[in-house]
Amino acid sequence: MRITTSMLQQSVLDAVQANLQRIAAAQDQVSSGKRITRASDDPVAAAQIIRTSQDLDALTQVQRNVTAAQTRVSAEDSVLSQLGDLVTRAQELAVEQSSGTATAATRSGTKAEVDTLIAQVVQLGNTRVGDEYVFGGAQTAVAPFQANGAYVGDDTERTAAIGPGVYAATTHTGSALLVDSGVLPALQALSAALAGGSGDAVGATASSLQQAGQQVQALVADIGARSNQLDTAAQNASALTANLTARRSTLQDADIATSSTELMAAQTSLQAALLAASRVLPTSLVSYLTQ
Repeated sequence: MRITTSMLQQSVLDAVQANLQRIAAAQDQVSSGKRITRASDDPVAAAQIIRTSQDLDALTQVQRNVTAAQTRVSAEDSVLSQLGDLVTRAQELAVEQSSGTATAATRSGTKAEVDTLIAQVVQLGNTRVGDEYVFGGAQTAVAPFQANGAYVGDDTERTAAIGPGVYAATTHTGSALLVDSGVLPALQALSAALAGGSGDAVGATASSLQQAGQQVQALVADIGARSNQLDTAAQNASALTANLTARRSTLQDADIATSSTELMAAQTSLQAALLAASRVLPTSLVSYLTQ
């Protein structure tokens, strides 16, 4: 094949242009620390990076959900601990005021203390975390218990999304916490019995108070299991986040040492190409290329 001067000149120009592109690409990698800065750099890897980033975004939301749920569960655990103490105190009072040494006067004074216990229980039922009432079910903006102990929340048990299509129960409703457990009914029955002044009536409430205490302990066990599930979800999300972050880094991040070597090699090749160009192309064009 006949090699013309124009063909030789074009070949030199192509070599110069190719090396300039190599330098630009290597400089991008060194300055950004990224192997892929646009999809065209590696379409397959770019698609994998996008999917990995989407998975990481979803995990970030899961971690937010789990953290919020853990806060609510921790709040209920504290409430249950206090409820247990209040019910135990009520049991002690019931035993004292059902004995032969109790009088109408002592029972009247004890009623005041029991009413205070009821008020404390209602206050615990209206526990808030941030701007939300914990035990109102889906009704988080309104106090779930009225001053007389009436429950005005709903029976929607709150859950948290801890994975794709996976939900974990968090806090119990106020109904389950104080009504179904028998805590409020037993305390109210004790207050009424003390108001009536009958030792037998007071003694009759001891059994329901004991059952209420047992129900509180059952709730403690249940909330502990829920807490463990959330802790496991948090650990899994954290581990998966670390793995996906490492995978994205492998796909996307540049090896700075390799990129630096490539930059030096491209610069050396460009110098050689320009030297060749100086012998083939007009001096004015070579000067323009080296500017």
